Amino acid sequence: MFDSKTLLLLSALAAMSAACDSSDVSRKDGPNAAAASAQYAGETQGDLEREPGGTRYIVQTGPDQAPDDVATMATDFLGADARVAPMFPGIDDAELTTFFVVSSGESVAPEVAWERARAFATAGDFAGVEPDRHNTLVPESPVARQATAACLRGDPGAPPDTAWSLRKIRVAEAWALTPPAEGKRHGEGARICHPDTGWTTHTDLDSLDLATAWNVMNNTDDARDPKNDGLLLHPGHGTATGSVIGSDGGIDATSGTTPPGLITGVAPKATLVPIRTVNSVVQLFDSDVAQAVAYSVSAQCDVISMSLGGRAFSGLKSAVRYATDNGLVVVAAAGNCVGMIVAPAAYDDTIAAAATNIDDQPWKGTSRGRAVTLAAPGENVWVADNTKDPDTPDAIRASNGTSFATAEIAGAAALWIAYHGRAAIEAATGAGRVHDLFVDIAMETARVPTGWNSRRYGAGILDVRSLLEARLDDPRAPTVAPAAPAFIDAVELLANITDRAPGEINDALQIMLDDTGDFESTANEWAPELIDIALRDPEAFNNALDEALLTSPQARDPGARLAAHNAIERMMSASLKEATR
Repeated sequence: MFDSKTLLLLSALAAMSAACDSSDVSRKDGPNAAAASAQYAGETQGDLEREPGGTRYIVQTGPDQAPDDVATMATDFLGADARVAPMFPGIDDAELTTFFVVSSGESVAPEVAWERARAFATAGDFAGVEPDRHNTLVPESPVARQATAACLRGDPGAPPDTAWSLRKIRVAEAWALTPPAEGKRHGEGARICHPDTGWTTHTDLDSLDLATAWNVMNNTDDARDPKNDGLLLHPGHGTATGSVIGSDGGIDATSGTTPPGLITGVAPKATLVPIRTVNSVVQLFDSDVAQAVAYSVSAQCDVISMSLGGRAFSGLKSAVRYATDNGLVVVAAAGNCVGMIVAPAAYDDTIAAAATNIDDQPWKGTSRGRAVTLAAPGENVWVADNTKDPDTPDAIRASNGTSFATAEIAGAAALWIAYHGRAAIEAATGAGRVHDLFVDIAMETARVPTGWNSRRYGAGILDVRSLLEARLDDPRAPTVAPAAPAFIDAVELLANITDRAPGEINDALQIMLDDTGDFESTANEWAPELIDIALRDPEAFNNALDEALLTSPQARDPGARLAAHNAIERMMSASLKEATR
């Protein structure tokens, strides 16, 4: 079945992994999701290890490969205790059915995980294998963690007007418009799926569809936020962002919001579907987010609001494509306090949200760059506050983050769908996608402050009234002009994440990988690990790019290549070290 080189590789890795273990718990599929298929090893499918103590791998099969091939390789590679499950059970999509989760109970360092993933892919001849680690986008040093916490903390001098952010995006004026015959004013009928920390009991978290709620983390329909506390965890985050999307209430003409609660959402009559996906919006399993995105289609949502971010991962990109192809609008946070654009906001099929303040200036912590689509208020935004036990169902606070800009744009998308009616929007879309039509109109109608930097912060600041007033059938130019020249996907994605020109990324990769043959294959092979390094240490990765660009692909100075290698060597797998040496 395997050649001698592969057998030696498998034997060595199996010996390294002899201590692997995995834990199974019973699975309950979320409502509206198709029943999961049985585990391919012949056992009932169980939940795969989701705690930081284990290591998971995401395997994508190639043409003519079957699930049994993954199961066989997992046993050979990790031992008899290895567990395999389809990543997107019950979903009939040609691309999503090629992804599988392989579980190991052994925790390994990131560079070791990447080395094993590469060996796994080579041995099985799979289309791709990536570690699915409990990623954190915050550097490990205490100073960096404290700086991140300070960046996210609301200013004690926050505006006393709890509706200031709604006024900035003209929500009250939007509600005052008379909708078309089949339309609604306040988001009635629109459904927003909300992958986050889950829901809590709070006056300002209304219109929850708990019958369709799902907990990705333990595969149950209990999406309640347990409010796990700790460094960089975010208890109550789902309640805070959910209140900004759709808390029921009004807006006073001069100051503040009106009952029933203290927070008013952009789409106060829309339905929110909580999907418990994370404990921390900066420490997460990318596959959990991908599963939440795919589930949103079967939950019959119109919009997905993701106030979270992680490493760019092919399965998540495929899930986002599946959602937008099925008529959903997908909004994601550009990132907080890390500089780089995080995933899924880095993908072209999402609306990447940047954050602004009451003066229409970018919030100091917002990620920025070529991938940002649109901005909305995100500094000192008033939100529902329920972070600790016992519950505080009436508390509110001012908070910072692209999380809240994301929630506002998602709420605006729900308003837009309800205002025009789904049928009218689909008729206007024709053979295109609802997501793309919304992006075109939202960017076209955005408010552009004096001195606005559209290269870094998107088309402008969300303007909900203008969004609703825009005709669906007006002819529109493409949102983004075709790239000239065109670059491969790996180059474009790294450019989105790092906010570097695609040409710079293209040249730097050719130098770092010393490629003189099939550059596309070589770049695609190493891009996932390079993206992981870029997000783990943006400064080091940018230093590597700068060192590489001291020469050119034509000159190929070995000194520049070595300097680039040295800048990120400590984070590389052994194979990547060899490829860039």
